[in-house]
Amino acid sequence: MKRLRSVLGAILVIWVHVACASQPPKTEDCPNPYAAFGLQAFNEPTLTAAGKSSSYFAVRFTYLPTFRHPITLRYEENGPMTVRRVVVLTGRFGYSAGDIGFQNTDKPSRSEIDGIKAALNGAGFWTLPATDNVMGADGDILTIEVVDKGECKALSRWQPDSNAASRGLTKLVNLYTALFERAGVWRDVHP
Repeated sequence: MKRLRSVLGAILVIWVHVACASQPPKTEDCPNPYAAFGLQAFNEPTLTAAGKSSSYFAVRFTYLPTFRHPITLRYEENGPMTVRRVVVLTGRFGYSAGDIGFQNTDKPSRSEIDGIKAALNGAGFWTLPATDNVMGADGDILTIEVVDKGECKALSRWQPDSNAASRGLTKLVNLYTALFERAGVWRDVHP
């Protein structure tokens, strides 16, 4: 049974990387790299630039740990409206999604969203490839989707904190860790 779980985990990791790599780096619609896992489990919308103004901004960080609770954190800015939504599922990524165990929606400040935009740009998000060649059977998967200025890009990384400096991910790791901590859910992934 343990071997079967490892094989299924490896297949899912490969599928996630292929799904992201098969998409152009920037599109109007963000690809859904964790469709096989179930975006619907988070009750999250598909991020898209279609039909949105060029000032619309959204970012979603989804962290899928093999043996701990999956979490997602989305920020949106659409005209005067701002939203921050965080969700923690009861399942384990390597086994099942589970149900929504915790969720919170509130309104972040414009300065917080501006800080996220600046941090994404400072981390070189738009120049990073959709995937890299680092993969494994078990481990955590991070997916970041961003809609900004009418374009959408998604990237996925297996074990993003592993050799983060050599992979050009240090600033992104610092960003999502700080945002998950601020949302009060990082302990669900890193107890």
